[in-house]
Amino acid sequence: MKRLISITILLVLLTVGGLALFGGRAMPESLNVEPLPVGVRPPARTVQTGLVESLAMAPGFEAFDLARHPDRSYHPNLELMKVLVSYGPDEDPRIVFLLVSFYLSANQQADGIAFFETFLKRYEHQLSGTVKAHYLTADAILRATYAERVPLLKRIGWVNETTRILEEADRLTDGEDFLVHWATGQIYTQYPRFFGKTNAAFAHLQWTLEHPDQEPAVGFYREVYRHLSILYGRTGNAEEAARYLERSGYRDTKSKSLLMGPFMTTRQEGTIMHARREVVEIVPGSVYVVRGFGFSEIYFVISADGQELIAVDAGTQPYSLKAAYELFTSAHPDHPPLTSVLVTHAHWDHIGGHTFFRELNPEVTFYGRRNMHRVLSDVQRQHSFVQFRGERFVNEWVADYAPDIVVEGDKITTLTIGGSPIELIPIHGGETEDAMLVFFPALSVMMVGDFMMPYYGEPWVEEGSVDALLPAMTAVAERYPRHVLHGHFPLTFIYPAEVIDQLRDDVAWLTQSVRTHIHHGYARGDIERLNLIPAGLQEKPATFIGYANARQHLPARLHDQAVGIWDEDRTGTDLTGLDLLSHAEYGRLFGRYLKLSPREVAAALRRMIDAGDNELALNMALAALRYYGDEPRLQALMVEAADQLRSENQFLNPFKYTVYSEIAGREEAHLPPLE
Repeated sequence: MKRLISITILLVLLTVGGLALFGGRAMPESLNVEPLPVGVRPPARTVQTGLVESLAMAPGFEAFDLARHPDRSYHPNLELMKVLVSYGPDEDPRIVFLLVSFYLSANQQADGIAFFETFLKRYEHQLSGTVKAHYLTADAILRATYAERVPLLKRIGWVNETTRILEEADRLTDGEDFLVHWATGQIYTQYPRFFGKTNAAFAHLQWTLEHPDQEPAVGFYREVYRHLSILYGRTGNAEEAARYLERSGYRDTKSKSLLMGPFMTTRQEGTIMHARREVVEIVPGSVYVVRGFGFSEIYFVISADGQELIAVDAGTQPYSLKAAYELFTSAHPDHPPLTSVLVTHAHWDHIGGHTFFRELNPEVTFYGRRNMHRVLSDVQRQHSFVQFRGERFVNEWVADYAPDIVVEGDKITTLTIGGSPIELIPIHGGETEDAMLVFFPALSVMMVGDFMMPYYGEPWVEEGSVDALLPAMTAVAERYPRHVLHGHFPLTFIYPAEVIDQLRDDVAWLTQSVRTHIHHGYARGDIERLNLIPAGLQEKPATFIGYANARQHLPARLHDQAVGIWDEDRTGTDLTGLDLLSHAEYGRLFGRYLKLSPREVAAALRRMIDAGDNELALNMALAALRYYGDEPRLQALMVEAADQLRSENQFLNPFKYTVYSEIAGREEAHLPPLE
């Protein structure tokens, strides 16, 4: 009987639910560092990176420098955030959990565990209880997802230590922190019943439901609902399991990645950058935003005399704009009639619903730039990916758009609507040449459209101006608006007025650094792997996410505008643009020349994903599927690689998120209103 019990326990430990405790690798270890005294921050450490001096890991964290791990898969946002976080703690938990998300999608948990545990040693005298709890929770998440690689005989101890870390985080926050409960509930859900944490998992997740005001950002409840569905299913309550699965927006409870970002995408509705439908009052009685309808935000302003409703931009589709207007009306039924629409730029997601406004009031007046024709022409191209605009989108919705009153040239237009003074400020970047800032000085509110959108033009279109971005940032900052409202929720979240002001010099430095390397023959990929970070950025934690967002595509856009149809690099061996290699050729490489079977290709793809080479794995999986046909093992690995890439881009890159979602066949429904 004792032997039977021992075998049973062993089998349980080999299949610890979502922790999948099997296999075994070397244990991650923190570095041996001396704690810094209270109030002491490490000096900036810079290294020669390509042709410029760039910020590197803080003293004491040199072992985490990318240069010391040349064979590791490269993830630009991960490398950037590692460097910035290494310079000390910050009160903003978004930075910590963003770094965790990057580690998870890169499958570099061992490095992440060592990093966070080194961090906790280095700054132990500088951490408040809440901040320490967040770093401990980050460590616990990485430990839980690394458990499958811990040697068998050490796994129970590993899991128990993870539990101790979570309990310490809960103690430090007096059981009152959303993120601690959020992570603990999910981790305990994945524990096998052997550890007796099912009731605790319920309790932690239920706590988050009882404190909706503490949700860090829209998207965090998606995993709460999914894990509650798992728990209820496991305990035999099929009705509650189904209810919470529906609330999560997922089709099932299986997931290969942790999603907590604001985006959602479906074939029918397209991509939406705020997964919960809501009306938010920005300035009491005056300024409102409607979120969760179409690709962009929809703003309404009640004029100073209370007699006119002013809209800023006109949504993505007529039907989504109509639904947004109806939600706004249900929340504020006494609002005045719509009389004016101020268009920040003529992209499809800002004018796609304009016909609804004209049907609502045939006398409505649209204001926009005269030079919108090229932008309007570009947005009417046919896209291969339908999950951007939605499968019902038709170009006719934007083709006949034209402003009734045009803003000429570069001159600021001042007007008054219903007693509200307004400035219409023409700019030429960074996204479109017809961009216009809309400033309500009496309200200290500026609607800025997409001038900070980090693609500097739609990714598939030759548009945008990085050079024009910098004076546009100045135009915003010098007016000191209390509220800077962007065309998309993530941008409003990332780029308030103070961040725009602080980032100008850093974006200028990045622009010059990229151009210096282009001039000396560096290829785009080589530049992006330099991990360019200006010294001094580590002193401005409010800008970390904004800089990461801006850096995503700035090198690519500048490179695209500066070089010809052929690429080159410092080695003289880059053939980009010269050859015609595609998935068809790489597929033949596998089957015809290397004589690999689908099973052997699948094994190679598995190793790529395990090593975090998700982009390589996805491309090779697509090539293999083209050659071998719809082989189930290859298809599953293709979806897994795309899922990892979705996770990597869930906060900062809705375009990539949408592409990878569509390739993987993934859709998420709206999140329900908070209860």
